[in-house]
Amino acid sequence: MATISIGGNDSRFGDTIQKCLLSRGDGNCKDKTFDSPDAQVGTREERFSGQPMETAISGILNEIVRPDITKTVLEIHKLAPYAKIVLMGYPPLISNQRSCLSVSIIGLGDLGLSAASTGWLSGSTEFVGVMS
Repeated sequence: MATISIGGNDSRFGDTIQKCLLSRGDGNCKDKTFDSPDAQVGTREERFSGQPMETAISGILNEIVRPDITKTVLEIHKLAPYAKIVLMGYPPLISNQRSCLSVSIIGLGDLGLSAASTGWLSGSTEFVGVMS
């Protein structure tokens, strides 16, 4: 049996959550601009630069991460044709409460995750889990 959990790093979740945590106000970070392609995946995600995060991350998941997961599973099957391959999903990383990830600072307003950003991020991680 082979158990694997893949796709989180290539889906840019770390960069996305960082950008959302550094947001100000009550807007949704999904509308922020995707502007930092990952050198580890080569130039495959450059075409998403300048797009809203929602569009870019969805494109990266569907056009890069999903095919890579499929390729990986097929390679494992090729090397171990009788092995049962189990893809593990990701746990929920952000509660709907988000209270520890948002602060109000006098003069700056709210910093961190807005309720809208929390909802979008939770949906994005669920999508990665569904792909698995």
